[in-house]
Amino acid sequence: MSDRKLAMIDYIASELGNKPVIGAEIGVFRGEGSLYILEQLNIKKLHLIDPYNYEDAEYRDLARPHLHEASLEAQERVKDYTDVIQWWHMASDEAVKLIDDKLDFIYIDGNHYADYVKNDIVNYEKLVKFGGWVGGHDYANGDVYVSGEKFLMDGEPIQIEVKPVVDEWIEQHGYYLFVAGDRAFPDWWYQKPY
Repeated sequence: MSDRKLAMIDYIASELGNKPVIGAEIGVFRGEGSLYILEQLNIKKLHLIDPYNYEDAEYRDLARPHLHEASLEAQERVKDYTDVIQWWHMASDEAVKLIDDKLDFIYIDGNHYADYVKNDIVNYEKLVKFGGWVGGHDYANGDVYVSGEKFLMDGEPIQIEVKPVVDEWIEQHGYYLFVAGDRAFPDWWYQKPY
């Protein structure tokens, strides 16, 4: 059973009940969110997207030094659901070209820098059915702090740039934005109009 709660997934579950759904998660890391999705929704198919190999020098994240262990932990965590999981061990902009399902939802929790967040929204909204949901985690903006200290990697601060990208997208498209969950790093989502 997952210890992590995802407000967006709870909302979808309340809207759909036991209806079978197809979804995707960008940024699996240790699989805690993946397990929560699998436990809360009647998953017909779940695309799990995470390269677990960040050679991109621009990718600075708390998780970077622990990716191999995280990959093994994620696979172990969701092992009881292998019949409904499709793993994509590649960047999200590569995986989107290969996924041929229409999605009921996309949950974005990958690279938190602005360009990556925007690309994930733009690329994956196209795969989401009308009436489906686009959203993710860490609706925040600014430096990341761990135990009260600014977290640095390679001497540079780790940043979350999700909120301004989401806000701009919502304003440009006139969508209604839902924000709920953890106060510091809440979930955000919107329903793609019919």
